[in-house]
Parts: sequence; structure tokens; C-alpha cells
Amino acid sequence: MTKNNYAKGANAERAFIKQSEAEGFICVRSAGSHSSIDAVLFHPIHGTFVCQFKVGKHPSRKPDKEFGALKLPAGIRKWWITKKDRQAWNIVEVY
Repeated sequence: MTKNNYAKGANAERAFIKQSEAEGFICVRSAGSHSSIDAVLFHPIHGTFVCQFKVGKHPSRKPDKEFGALKLPAGIRKWWITKKDRQAWNIVEVY
């Protein structure tokens, strides 16, 4: 059975969050997100990150313009997280 794009993305986000929690992050996922932020990750040493995910055969090569232009308070960083099917996560910090 083929998964629709929403289910594929949501499952990938959940898997990334589970892995991040195992590494000491506290994670909040924006379910059904219609904004440019899909998740927020907090870590006592590494800080706070807002994340946007793209998954699939050919995930976007660069963040959405809205995510790239997002203004955040000092100390909060942006992660653009992509994953091609059956490959490792690629995390890029967006400035």
C-alpha cells in the first residue's frame, strides 16, 4: 500500500523526533502543520532549534522562502532537515 505524502512526512518527522529524544532533546511536533515550522527541539546544552522537514524521492534542495526568511529571537536556530527514501538524514543550519 502506498503512503500519501502527508503520512510519509509525518512518519519521518516522528522517527526523527524519537531519535532526537533518545539523544536528550525535548521535542514538540506541529501536527498537520500549515506553517513553515514542523517541529521545535530543545536541548539543555545545544540550545533550541525550529525545524522544517522534507522527505521523499527528491526532497527540495533548499528551504521554503518563508522558512528561510523567518525571524527568530537570539539563540534560536533553524534546521532544514531532508531525507531521501531509505537514506540518512541531512541536517543543514539555515542562517
